[in-house]
Amino acid sequence: MEYILTFTLAPDGQNCSANANIIVSGPDNQGIFSFKQHYGKQAWQSYGQYLGLAGQDETVNLVFESQAVESDDNSTCWPVIDSLLVKAVEKLVQSRDNLLLNGGFEFGPEFLSNSTQGILLDSALSPVQSPLRQWAVVGTIKYISSKHFFVPHGNAAVEIVSGISAGIHTEVTLAEGSAYNLEFTLGDANNACEGDFIVEVQAGSVAQNFTIRSNGTGSAEKSLIKFKAGSRATPISFSSFTRSQTKDGIFCGPVVDNVVLLSSNGLIIIINPNILISLLLLIVILR
Repeated sequence: MEYILTFTLAPDGQNCSANANIIVSGPDNQGIFSFKQHYGKQAWQSYGQYLGLAGQDETVNLVFESQAVESDDNSTCWPVIDSLLVKAVEKLVQSRDNLLLNGGFEFGPEFLSNSTQGILLDSALSPVQSPLRQWAVVGTIKYISSKHFFVPHGNAAVEIVSGISAGIHTEVTLAEGSAYNLEFTLGDANNACEGDFIVEVQAGSVAQNFTIRSNGTGSAEKSLIKFKAGSRATPISFSSFTRSQTKDGIFCGPVVDNVVLLSSNGLIIIINPNILISLLLLIVILR
C-alpha cells in the first residue's frame, strides 16, 4: 500500500516577518512546508504529502521537524500542526476507458471533514512521489472537493492556483506513430475567481493554449486534442500562464478535471469472402 498524509498548518502568532518551515518525513519521501499567505480565508491551511510504501502491520516513522529561519525570534511564526490524517491508496490499474492512470484525479490526499478550502499540493516533480497519484506537480495547486467547490466530474479536481508556469504533468507509454485523442474539462471552482484563464495543454509533441472565460460561479468546458505518439514515453501536461486572485486577494485559477486518453484508431474487421457469401445465402434462405 502507498500512504498519503493530510495535515493542517498555521502560524503561531500575528504580524510575523517570517514563517518558519516544517520538514515532514515519511518512509520514502520528505517535504518542506510553510504557511502561505493568500491561499484561503482561514488562518490555517491543509497540505498533502506522499509518505511512501509500507507493508501490512509495518511500523514506520513519521517525523515533523521545524526548520530555523534567519529572523528575529520575536517576529518569527513557528508552525502549529493539527488534524493529521493518513490515507492508504492501492496500486492503480489502467482501464479500457482511459489510458491515463488517475485521469479523474480521484486518488489523492483525503479531505478533512472540517476543511472548506481544499488541500494545497506543493511541487512534486516525480509522479511516483506525488500526493496526486501518477501526476507530478509544478508550483502550487489546490486539490478541491465537490463538497465545497464546483467539480466538473466525480468527487475531486485540480485547481492551479500559483499562476505562471504552474500545473500538473504525467507520462504514459503509447504505441509510437499511433493516433490518440486527449479529452479534458477546464473551468472554474465557483469561488468568485473571475477573469480569463489561459491553460497550455501538451499531448506528445502537440501543445495548444485554451482560454477559459470565468465569472466565478462554477462553469466547465470540454475540449479535445488529437495527436500522434512520437515515442513510448509521451508527456501529458496542463500548465497555467495566468496569475488570478479573487476580490479578497486569494489566489485562484483554472480547474482541470476528467482527463481521458483514448486511441483514435478505428477497429477494422476483415471478413473472409467465403464466410461473407455463406452469410448472404443464409439471409436469403431466412427471407
